[in-house]
Amino acid sequence: MTIKCIAKELTDMGYSLVAWDSESGKNPNFSGWGMIALDPIKMNGEDMIGLNHGLSGTVVLDGDDLERTRSVFGTFLGLDTEAMPGGPPTYHGNPVNRRKWVYRLPEGVVIPGVKKLTIPGEKGHETIFEIRACEPGKQAQDVLPPSPHPEGHQYTWLKPMVPIDELPILPAPIMDLVTNWNDMVPLMRHQLTGHGITEITRGKASDEAIATINDYCRTHDLAELLSLAGYEHCYGNRWLRPGSGTGSPGVTTWPADQTCDKERAFFFDGSPTELTDGKPHDAWDIKKHLLQDVATKLDERQEAVVRAVLGRVSEDTVGLAFTEAHGGRLRYLHGAGKWYVWTGNRWVQDGLKRTLHAVRNLTRTHTTKPSQAKSSFYEGVLKVASSDPTIAGEFAEYDQDNYLLATPGGLWIFATAVSERRRQLTRSQRSPARRLR
Repeated sequence: MTIKCIAKELTDMGYSLVAWDSESGKNPNFSGWGMIALDPIKMNGEDMIGLNHGLSGTVVLDGDDLERTRSVFGTFLGLDTEAMPGGPPTYHGNPVNRRKWVYRLPEGVVIPGVKKLTIPGEKGHETIFEIRACEPGKQAQDVLPPSPHPEGHQYTWLKPMVPIDELPILPAPIMDLVTNWNDMVPLMRHQLTGHGITEITRGKASDEAIATINDYCRTHDLAELLSLAGYEHCYGNRWLRPGSGTGSPGVTTWPADQTCDKERAFFFDGSPTELTDGKPHDAWDIKKHLLQDVATKLDERQEAVVRAVLGRVSEDTVGLAFTEAHGGRLRYLHGAGKWYVWTGNRWVQDGLKRTLHAVRNLTRTHTTKPSQAKSSFYEGVLKVASSDPTIAGEFAEYDQDNYLLATPGGLWIFATAVSERRRQLTRSQRSPARRLR
C-alpha cells in the first residue's frame, strides 16, 4: 500500500496529518503546517507523514530510551511499558530501544507543548522520553509508519492505529505528571543519575539529636505516616493530599538509596508550606508537620530533641516540652502557689522539688549553653509551664465532695445512702485531677 493510500486511510479514521519530503528530515520544512489538515488527494510525491497533534487532539509518549523510560514510568506512574493502559497503538523507528504510544487527550484538555525529560550524557543531554502534544494551531507532530527513518529503515507498527473515537484516553498518571512537570523533573533525573535533588539537612543539630531522628526514621514507615495524616496512595510512589481539589497527586515518596539511607517524600502544592519547599522530607518531618493531632506521640526524650533540632531553645520551648512530658503527673495550683505530684493514688505537695529536677533534666536535652543551665532559667521554665491549661489549676477545683477520701488503697465513699444518680456522678469524677489529699 502506498503512503498516499495510508494517509487517506488515517484521515478517514478521523486523524489530521501533515506530509513532507524525507529530504527535509523528520519535520516539515514549511510554515503554518500546524493549522492545515492534510488532504491526501493532493499529496504529490511526499514520502513522510506525521500525526498533527494540535488538530487531532492526540498525544504521543515517545520513549527515546526504552529501558530508562520503563524505570521512570514504573516508579513514578505505576505503569508497565509492556502493557500500557488501554492498549494504545504502538510503533517504533529504532527497534532496539525505542517506543511510541499514541493516545487521545481527554475532552477539553490541552497540553500546551512538548515535555521532554533529559539527563546529562557523554555527548551533551540525552533524551529519555517526551510527552508530545500541543494546542490547536500550534506545531507538534510525530512521524508515522511507514515513513522512512533517517537511519535507513522504516517506522513500523507494533500495534496498528484505530479510529480516533476508539483511541484510548491518555492515562491519568501521565496527566498528573504533566501537571506537576517542573516539580517532578528533578526527582526523575535523580532516579536515573543519583543527582539533582538536595539532601535533608538539620542545621546545627547535635550528633545525639541526629541519631534520635535517624532512629525514628528507620523504625517508622513513610507510607503509614502519610496514611495516618489522611493522604491517599494513588499509584507508583504518588500520593494525594486530603481535601485535594484537583485530584492530582501532589506527593512523591522516595526509597532509601545510595545517596540517603532514609525514605523521603517531596510535597508539592496544597501541603503545609514547611513541606512544599522543593526539598526532601523524612518521617520525622512528616510527624512534626502533619501528625500533631494524631495519636503518634514520641516519648519524652524524643519530644525534647525535636525542639532542640528546631533551634528554638528558650524558656517557652522548654516549658512546652515540659508540659508535654509531665502534664499527666504534675499540677500547679495557683490558689496555693504550689506544685503537686501525682503518686498514683493522690496528689501531694512537691516538697522535694521533683518539679525543678525534671526541668533541669529536660533543659540538658535542649542545650549545653551555660546561660541556660542556671536556676533563673529553670524558674522561668516553671513560670511558663504553670500557666499552661494542661497543668494549671485552682485549689478550689479539688476536694469538692466531702463524702470522698483518697487513700493509698483507693477512693472511699462515706455517703453510702446517696441516690444511684449521685453514686454514678461520683464515679465519673474519680480522676486524678480531682483528688488532692
